Amino acid sequence: MEQQNCLGIYLSEDNATVVLLSANATVEDCFSVSRDTDDEQRRSLASVVAQNVVARGRSFGNVAVAIDCALFTQHDLHSEFSDLKRITQTIRFDAEETLATDATDLAIAFNVTNTDQTGSDIAVFTANRQLLTEILADLQTGNLDPTAIEPDIVCLTRFFRHYLDFSENDKSILTIFSQRSCYIIVNPPESSLDQP
Repeated sequence: MEQQNCLGIYLSEDNATVVLLSANATVEDCFSVSRDTDDEQRRSLASVVAQNVVARGRSFGNVAVAIDCALFTQHDLHSEFSDLKRITQTIRFDAEETLATDATDLAIAFNVTNTDQTGSDIAVFTANRQLLTEILADLQTGNLDPTAIEPDIVCLTRFFRHYLDFSENDKSILTIFSQRSCYIIVNPPESSLDQP
């Protein structure tokens, strides 16, 4: 049964929060960490998280990571395609052209926000590929192998879509304030939350 537990990790530049959820979505464990000691200052925050998870000795099946908005950038672009497979095949080229940046240095995720006869409007999330590679390697030192590393706003949107009853024509706007960020969430198409 514990293998159905899910470990969720939220990583920012300065601290991390870890939540272990059971299969029926009850919180089994929760803690926050930061790099407070000199030893921790020399290690990445992902390493500190991995060490603390191992020390707690809890079992889980899935690991998912949400990265703070300070670690990625969101861009809006238009694709001439409306087919998800074609968008996936061309998103790297579209992002490279729009950002005037070599896409080989970027990790890219996207959500389709609107589709019509001219193609699709897309929210593209880019992060430094090396940074994400280091986070992944540091988590794997504690046998944490995430099935997903995605922007925090995607996770928040999925959460609200799951727990709030949005109608198709709902014009509600959710605004969430944190200590240093503000998130504005409109009613996105449900299919847009499951993109790579």
